[in-house]
Amino acid sequence: LSKSVWLSGGRTVDLSDQPIAFGILSAIADGGGAVSKEALVTHVWPGRPYHPLKDDARMQVAIRRLRTVVEEDPDHPARIVTTDTGYTFGKSEPVRRLAPCDSPSTRREAGVAD
Repeated sequence: LSKSVWLSGGRTVDLSDQPIAFGILSAIADGGGAVSKEALVTHVWPGRPYHPLKDDARMQVAIRRLRTVVEEDPDHPARIVTTDTGYTFGKSEPVRRLAPCDSPSTRREAGVAD
């Protein structure tokens, strides 16, 4: 299973050494592009029930670290957006998982737009 993501503009980011960051992106993707805080915690840190006082700070740190990797400007996120109840993918900046044989050039050839 590839742990790389494709960003608009043709940039590919390998998250193999960042399992929490990849888990966050997977949770958002598995949720259809949005995830609640509770679902995110149980997806990324399995076996733990969500508790806002214990988990919100850790989640915010993990999201901030992810944004430094995938956002052009982490202080003004366009790809990983905070909502009232959790996080969502931004509408204007796609993030896509790469299959093991995918590369930005093969994705363009297959008609996947930036």
